[in-house]
Amino acid sequence: MKKERYCAYNPFTKLVMSYRNPKRPLHNPLTRVPGVSVRRYMLDQPALLADVEQTHGLYIVGHCSPGSSQISSGGEDDESIDADELARRIRANGLPLDRLKMKLWACNAGRGTLLHRAFARKLLRSLRRVGYSQIAVDAYTLTLGKRQNFDDGLWHNRAYGKQGEQVRASAHRKTFR
Repeated sequence: MKKERYCAYNPFTKLVMSYRNPKRPLHNPLTRVPGVSVRRYMLDQPALLADVEQTHGLYIVGHCSPGSSQISSGGEDDESIDADELARRIRANGLPLDRLKMKLWACNAGRGTLLHRAFARKLLRSLRRVGYSQIAVDAYTLTLGKRQNFDDGLWHNRAYGKQGEQVRASAHRKTFR
């Protein structure tokens, strides 16, 4: 069986990490991990996302909160961008327009509030405006964490429930179409 390949794109650090092994964590795109190839590009180089195939999982990495209008880099030089700018960066970095799906790896990006829509919904709209007519955006509705070995003996992405309990992130993923 062929292993699925994952790519993490951080629009703030201008990094794409290509994961050959699905058991490698995606939580920290700046950490060098054996078996992971890291390619650095300047933001204006269009080839950055051009070679990400449809069969590769694509994670957009950042920090978010429920109903936020922006995604941020976190860290000392915290930079924030709105959904329109993120969509423009993705397009400028060469992601093919026929891309069908991407995942937004940011806490609560799939959760809105009474007054504001989820950031993932805003990103989907912005992606449609720049030409991604068929894309779907998966986003998580809880706070995300590092990978963890659950009862089935496999490593899964982790999230934190309302009482702080650790749960599988995939159980709290929402698809925006």
